[in-house]
Amino acid sequence: MELAIKVISVDKCNLQEESRIMNEVAILQSLNHPNILRLHDFFEESPNFFIVMELMEGGDVFDKIVEKTQYTKRDAQELVRSLLKGVEYIHTRHVAHRDLKPQNLLLSSLENDVLVKIADFSFARRVHTPKSLFTRCGTPTYVGK
Repeated sequence: MELAIKVISVDKCNLQEESRIMNEVAILQSLNHPNILRLHDFFEESPNFFIVMELMEGGDVFDKIVEKTQYTKRDAQELVRSLLKGVEYIHTRHVAHRDLKPQNLLLSSLENDVLVKIADFSFARRVHTPKSLFTRCGTPTYVGK
């Protein structure tokens, strides 16, 4: 299995950014599903944080849509099915992603452009009571009203 390492300079993070990173890591450590990007390790070696994840060689769904210009109905159904399996799982774990968009849906290989893994849990929050999220966040182009 090939891995990717995200290196984040702690010196360049303010307290809010550092808190967001730690929250994302804590949430990813609690998730284990075929449609969620797998976190393998996290450690700090001053002055950096290291986030070790599975390598996704297929790029993201946004770039794949641009490349293909369109998905067949069958492929679109398969892609959405794999996305919804991941969303269903994170919801059963009481997690709201809050930034689902094509750029945060990663493809494991160049050959398979329908099996997605949800990535980037930087805006994610644990939700233990219904209707408890009121903060508008995420990417403005994709934020619902």
